[in-house]
Amino acid sequence: MKKILTIFSLVLLSTMICKAQSTKLFKSKNFYGNGVTEYLELIAMEEPPKSSMLDKFYYYTSNNPNKIELKVINVEVAFIGEMVSLTDTYAIYTVTFPNDSKEYKLSVQIGSGLRCINPDESVQEYCVDGFNCED
Repeated sequence: MKKILTIFSLVLLSTMICKAQSTKLFKSKNFYGNGVTEYLELIAMEEPPKSSMLDKFYYYTSNNPNKIELKVINVEVAFIGEMVSLTDTYAIYTVTFPNDSKEYKLSVQIGSGLRCINPDESVQEYCVDGFNCED
């Protein structure tokens, strides 16, 4: 009976986790002037302000569609002004590429795009695919 209860608990937990996941695709066109579109895919366990270290980011480009999983090393939740609504909430993820120590800050706001602060302090804007993106 204990084994069945444990299995049931694991199935219930995995179902709850799967239902909470959402995927967002962000894109940045021609940032370096070479015609390449860069993509960041966020698989979030929940929407901000409940962002977590369990969230995953994948990076790929129009030239190289192989997804690279970025390592999330920190997550902060911040508010714009007095937080009148959830759209005033955003998450700031600190991520690195595999086998690289350079840190990137990814700021994600509900209903908006993504802003990346690169290690050289340049700021790269990503739009939400299908929303606020110029084709």
